[in-house]
Amino acid sequence: MLKVQTLDPATDYATQVVAGQIVASRLVKRACARHLNDLAHQEEKGLVWRPAEAQEACDFFPAVLCLPEDTDHDEDLDEFDVDEVRLDAGTPFVLSPFEEFIVGSLFGWFAVRISKKTGARRERQRFRIAFFQGGKGCGKTPLGAGILVFMLVRRGVRGSQLFCCGAMKEQALIPFADCLKMVHASPHLKAMIKETGHNLAVLETGSFIRPLSSDSRS
Repeated sequence: MLKVQTLDPATDYATQVVAGQIVASRLVKRACARHLNDLAHQEEKGLVWRPAEAQEACDFFPAVLCLPEDTDHDEDLDEFDVDEVRLDAGTPFVLSPFEEFIVGSLFGWFAVRISKKTGARRERQRFRIAFFQGGKGCGKTPLGAGILVFMLVRRGVRGSQLFCCGAMKEQALIPFADCLKMVHASPHLKAMIKETGHNLAVLETGSFIRPLSSDSRS
């Protein structure tokens, strides 16, 4: 029987965009073309594509996270009542194809560094900065919150310092509230993560998520 090899979600999306099967903007087309070009020349560029890592990150969303319930973001988030978040409530966070491309790209690409002194080979996550611009209601905030929660509990990572940033405290608390709701909707995450005020922490690894604003004295 002929076995058909399927592409990982990020590469599948990039292939369809470049082929014109998915309508996308100029910059998205360029990002997808870069992904395919880097795949073809990763060794000479000092890059490594790990589809299993990309797939693990994408699978985390529907397997562990639930979409946060719609909330009125004008409410006083300083008085956010965690007891109002129902455990095991909500819809599984199934990523759309473009979200799979973003998440897969962030966690599937690694850059290779060779020490000039020892010749030792080291790999680190390739992308340190990601810019995502989308229309209102496309899910930017939940996606960002889900990425933060994944980075908080990611295997093999210790000491992650993760922040939801905003010019004002109320702005920073909006994505943090989504992180909080995702944690409270999952018994598994709730057992792992300790919540103290505006702080979500995994004590075993020393990792945390906090809101941070420019109007704060700190």
